[in-house]
Amino acid sequence: MGCYPISWMRYYLGENPTTAKSLELEVYPKDAKIDGFASVEYSSASSDKKKGIVHCGMKTPLSTLWRIGFIPKMIITSSKKDLDIATGKIENRSCFEDGKETWSTYAFQLEAFADAVKGGKSIPLFSNKDSVDNMKAVDMAYLAVGLPLRS
Repeated sequence: MGCYPISWMRYYLGENPTTAKSLELEVYPKDAKIDGFASVEYSSASSDKKKGIVHCGMKTPLSTLWRIGFIPKMIITSSKKDLDIATGKIENRSCFEDGKETWSTYAFQLEAFADAVKGGKSIPLFSNKDSVDNMKAVDMAYLAVGLPLRS
C-alpha cells in the first residue's frame, strides 16, 4: 500500500528522498516479515526542513485512524498552513469528469487498461525512471522498519 503515498510524497517534495527513518511498525500477526502498518519519515538532501511522513498499511491501528481515515488522503504541512487533499477534491472543486467523482484509483487503472486493449491511446502517467525511483523509496521504507526487501 505504501507505493501510493510514497509517490505522492516524492511528487510534492519535488525530489527523491535520501534517508528514511522508522516511526512505527505493526507486523502481520501470522508472518513477522509482512508489514500490517508502517510509518516512515523521509528526508531530502536539499533541506533538513524538507520531510515527508508516510503512514500506510492494510491494517490501520485505531491510534492512527483518526489521522489518516479510511479514504486515502494526503496532508501537506508547511510552516504557515496545512493543505489537506482528499481523493479528488481540492478546495471543494472536483478534478474528475462528470460521473467519475466517486471512482477509485483502480477504476481509472481498469479504464486505461481497457482503452489500451481496445487500441485506444494510452498515456502513461509515470515514466519508467519514476517507477524505479519510487520502488527505491519503497525499499528504503522496508530497510528503515527492519523488514526484508521484496524481490
